[in-house]
Amino acid sequence: MLDSARTTKNLLIILACMAIVLLTYVVYIKPKGILLFAPQQQSNIFYRQTGIEQLPQIQLTIPTKNPMADLFTRELTKEPATNQLMFAFIEQNTEKAMIFDAGGHVGDTSLWLAQFAKTLKKPIKIITADPNEAKIRFIQEVARMNNLDNLIIVQSAVGDQASKGQEITARKKQSSFFYQKIAAPMYQVKPDPNGAISIRTIDDIIATSNINDYPLKILHLDVEGYEFLALKGARQQILKHKPLAIIELSNQTEQWVSTAMHKQGYANSKKIAHEFNNTIYFTPTDKNHKALLNQLALLP
Repeated sequence: MLDSARTTKNLLIILACMAIVLLTYVVYIKPKGILLFAPQQQSNIFYRQTGIEQLPQIQLTIPTKNPMADLFTRELTKEPATNQLMFAFIEQNTEKAMIFDAGGHVGDTSLWLAQFAKTLKKPIKIITADPNEAKIRFIQEVARMNNLDNLIIVQSAVGDQASKGQEITARKKQSSFFYQKIAAPMYQVKPDPNGAISIRTIDDIIATSNINDYPLKILHLDVEGYEFLALKGARQQILKHKPLAIIELSNQTEQWVSTAMHKQGYANSKKIAHEFNNTIYFTPTDKNHKALLNQLALLP
């Protein structure tokens, strides 16, 4: 009887310790913006917070039967500060402008930006590029369902020159079991002259999109380590328009990217906390850049 009571007590202690560990993970360790569990959705209408007083919440109709819909729902709270910066730019903009979203994934950035700009009736075009065919088809389907005629969708990787490649899939290395379990596959493109994937420069994609009267104002790069090559392929647009650049950096790319941007007269902001080392590069002499970043407390 004594052994049974001791066993029960030990089991309760173990369960209590497990509960404390899980609570600590959720509150302190879990990466901000990443959902521990997929959201329970009763319909095909999804919402995103913008952080903008004029339009605090926007919605999109999503084809929930599409296999990519699960990836989309997992990104609903991803990178709130990064997205708020772009939402704030759209809200304040009054002239024709372009936002380029490279590494478009499942449209978790570009679709919301397009819907926000459409709702506010802003003269803004968004270009999103991604090499994965299934993701591109999903973005196209969502764009059709929501009549997003301000979104240009391009199936291509981005690089420093026109070439071919093959797609490989990997997962970001994280120490957290829960994060690994829900993390979406990360697609990379390996150069291969016989590959099925098209690699194009950002300069070429913009030049052939027939929207030259929309100057590039924001360049958003999340291309899994190929950010430096993508920047080389956007050199003409950067020299001409000096866009605000939001770039996801890694230990391998940070020095190359920062050196290249500083040579073009850019300064960099502090990294946005808990948002995958997203770093903002801005032109110090551009009053609009500084005003926007100052408003959101993103200046260094």
